Amino acid sequence: MLSLIRLGVAAALLCLAAVSAVPAVAQPPRLPAQAVYDICTPAHSSDGCASRLRRIGDAGFRVVQNMSALRDADLPDVLALPTRRRRTA
Repeated sequence: MLSLIRLGVAAALLCLAAVSAVPAVAQPPRLPAQAVYDICTPAHSSDGCASRLRRIGDAGFRVVQNMSALRDADLPDVLALPTRRRRTA
């Protein structure tokens, strides 16, 4: 009976040694930040497009190109837009 236990312990140690000798699998390279194109005019949005930016950020996007961001905008809208983007990131 004792030899059977020793054999089991030896087999377990051999398995552990075999597993630890296998080199770690290299992680695949990460994709660059993915971007999305959005059309939202802060001057025409009740929250200045903040909810749209939050939804886009929640989907995993970190870069948003919005060519309508400055359309019909006054200076306070233009100055507030980067702050909204930082808060939603």
